[in-house]
Amino acid sequence: MTIPVALPALCWRELRDEFDAVTQELARDGIQFKSRTIPALFEHIVCDIGGVGHLNGRVIRVSPAGFFLKVLTKGRHIRHLVGKLVAIAREQKPKSYPWRDERIQAENISLNLTLQSGSQIPATLMNVSASGAALHVAEPLQVGELVMIGSSGARVVRIFDGGVGVVFLRRLNMPQIDTSLERSGALAYNKRNITLL
Repeated sequence: MTIPVALPALCWRELRDEFDAVTQELARDGIQFKSRTIPALFEHIVCDIGGVGHLNGRVIRVSPAGFFLKVLTKGRHIRHLVGKLVAIAREQKPKSYPWRDERIQAENISLNLTLQSGSQIPATLMNVSASGAALHVAEPLQVGELVMIGSSGARVVRIFDGGVGVVFLRRLNMPQIDTSLERSGALAYNKRNITLL
């Protein structure tokens, strides 16, 4: 059994050669990471997972898109980390398919998505709901990638021609949509439409 969970991580080798990764799945024997940097098979690395903590492990599987880390950290520390990961995974799991909520349609609203690296890419909001949004994006993103829309964290769950569908990491109440997104200086809404502030 595996549990999907998407969190940024900073990993390093014994010589402190640091690289970025993102958790994908928590399994009984370790954690699957997605990364552009692929460590060597059986290499020992340390990963500091955002909001959770650091752990030691050995790479036991690799692929062009990432690696699987067998966790070597033991005792109370690892039980505490696993508990945090499971709790966050439950928060990230959408309670319903994101497009079943009432959607507020947007008309040519431009904004910037903030990536995990801190860089921003231009996007155009198509619609938004309590659980997610659809956006046209200027650069390709990948399923599982984490982004910020205004002050709201979101995870990419689907890709379509020229755009993405995202699920918010924390579900919004409809009256909160404007206050959450307007912090970016971008948006307000009425019952049927989103407009620029």
